[in-house]
Amino acid sequence: MQLVKEGQLLEALTSLEKLKSELESIPEAKVILAETEQQITSIQEQLEAIEMEWKTQYMSVLSDLIDSSGVVAPNHEFNTWDTSNTRGLVYADLIDFSGDGQPELYTLFMPVEDGQSEQYNHRSAEEYNQEIWGMQDDGELVLLNHELFYQGGLVDDLSVAITQGLDGLYYLNYSSTYMKDNISMTYEEFQQLTDNEFEKIIDFSTTEDLNEESSKIVYSIDDQTVEQNLYDDKVKSFKNRSIRIIDSGLGSKSFALDLSSPTTKIMEVVNKLAIDPSKVAFTTEVSDEEKSTIQKILSDFYWLEDFDNRNIESYSDFLLSLSAFVKIPFNYPDIDFENNSDSYYLFQEKTVVDYFTKRYFDMVFDEKGFSSTTGDESVYYEDGIYYVASGLDGWSMQALLIHEIQEITKYTNNIYLVEYGIKTFNSIEYSHAGGGSVERYEYLEDYLDVPTNEWPQDLQSYLSSTSRTEYAVIKKNEYGLALVYQSDKEISETELLEF
Repeated sequence: MQLVKEGQLLEALTSLEKLKSELESIPEAKVILAETEQQITSIQEQLEAIEMEWKTQYMSVLSDLIDSSGVVAPNHEFNTWDTSNTRGLVYADLIDFSGDGQPELYTLFMPVEDGQSEQYNHRSAEEYNQEIWGMQDDGELVLLNHELFYQGGLVDDLSVAITQGLDGLYYLNYSSTYMKDNISMTYEEFQQLTDNEFEKIIDFSTTEDLNEESSKIVYSIDDQTVEQNLYDDKVKSFKNRSIRIIDSGLGSKSFALDLSSPTTKIMEVVNKLAIDPSKVAFTTEVSDEEKSTIQKILSDFYWLEDFDNRNIESYSDFLLSLSAFVKIPFNYPDIDFENNSDSYYLFQEKTVVDYFTKRYFDMVFDEKGFSSTTGDESVYYEDGIYYVASGLDGWSMQALLIHEIQEITKYTNNIYLVEYGIKTFNSIEYSHAGGGSVERYEYLEDYLDVPTNEWPQDLQSYLSSTSRTEYAVIKKNEYGLALVYQSDKEISETELLEF
């Protein structure tokens, strides 16, 4: 898909709307007015298509990050020395670095593991990763910037900010303050996005020799000495407004962001990227991408039997299952795990839990359905936080049901009926045969989204088939495809339309 930049279309739209306003007062201009209105409609449709394209691409990146690494806990502190409890998405934002009316996606995070996929093989699990994603003119997603930040003492002393200049443009701003041989120095540079690359366009530095009794600060722009007032004015022109991300100094780093509730900003971005399914043109055809996503949904939630999101008997039990099967990333408490034998509770903010339940099941928990005190409860809710008891296990010691799609029927723009057959994988026997090793489970997980006839023989030997057909209902909401029904009971078309 060849994309015209949003800024160009917006300029054209503004001009046409101005022309339309003028033509409406001229009775003789009805023909020209009608043509102008058609052009306005055409541009509005193009803008909607472009917006839907970048929203879909950015949502994919952001949701993958939240799925794989979660969101850091409230009041998270910069820490790469002990990474046992520092994983997750720290910050996300939509910033128009290019100034063309189409924003780029900024993210800062520490992933659970290196790489994660071919698309993300640049990521490091030992450092904080800064990524900025944008869209090429051909509609392809492109990684515009990737930086790593490590608590590496004086070697890594950069502060990071996003600034907006007096010209209205946004810049990446890196700065540092350091001392050598009793000479105090500062440095900062501003990078601008041009032709899908961030390039340094100007740098500023100061030097003061403290060995001299009457030392003076020397101000420089691009290595050229200038007067202080010119220096200050020029810096101001690039730093009229600033979003400070990371502060560095004296060999330490800290987040300059307000991280009292990291999910607040992240969910704000998620909701900006959400797409109303009703705006997507209806077609009865199910795309290969949709089939692949539906197959993954069935693989992920094979353990949900007789599931209907309209009738959840126990929210607590359901959330407990989701945490046991690692479908919602929970945070660990700040305790000494090696010397603590007591049980503890994992926790996550309500906004994150709401996002996952809405995204996966098109539903949101009513917190009134949870206990508000610890007691002996496995799950409880208090002050905007869900708590889940630790030590729960997922599928490793249970029979694994493999759902293989037989037919998908698209009934409306956002409702799909799926018929599937079932094969049972004897995971207990598989576990005993391999001594329960982690590597053995990872080997199996590599094939869970692959048709079983393509599995290697050593895995196929643990499979057995059933003759029954089961049914699932998939609903497309603003976050993607969600499972709303799964059972061996066939569902009528009338019931389908109730979801």
